[in-house]
Amino acid sequence: MWRRDLFVLAGSFVLALILISNSDFQSRLIDQPSGTIAGSFLAGFFFVSLFTLAPAGVALTELFRHAAEPLWLTVGLAALGSTTADWLIFRFVRNHLTEAILKVFRRSWRRRLFWFWRLNIFRWLLPFVGALVVASPLPDEIGLTLMGFAKLPTRIFLPLAFVLNALGLLLFALAARAF
Repeated sequence: MWRRDLFVLAGSFVLALILISNSDFQSRLIDQPSGTIAGSFLAGFFFVSLFTLAPAGVALTELFRHAAEPLWLTVGLAALGSTTADWLIFRFVRNHLTEAILKVFRRSWRRRLFWFWRLNIFRWLLPFVGALVVASPLPDEIGLTLMGFAKLPTRIFLPLAFVLNALGLLLFALAARAF
């Protein structure tokens, strides 16, 4: 299993290198307004996962550096794409994965090992740490898993994810423009 994941990750980096060297890709993405709008959303959508982070990062870097649209629009569309992908992952973790993992820990010896699960500090610490991971340039899966385990309501998660993604992408955009 880890070999397959490593192969997919390596393929993602190879694709990123191909995209960096492909001037046709860059011109289609940047020169056409529709390409910038759709490209910003799609690059943001794929920027959340470890396996698609590298090609999405290349696309976002090019968009942030050379797009004719204002930076706030590009960042906003990318944040909307990231939030959409985050929501899909969050729903899966909260609705399916959490219960499966908790079933494993319901055995008596495992329950004693994970006594901290019931602590109140743990309930609010999970979303906080998850939010820090989502706002960082790290892949969002870890942060979304923590937020899903905390059973964060969707009405809180969606605006929070959008703001965190927008902040992280804005910092990424400013760094891309500086270099």
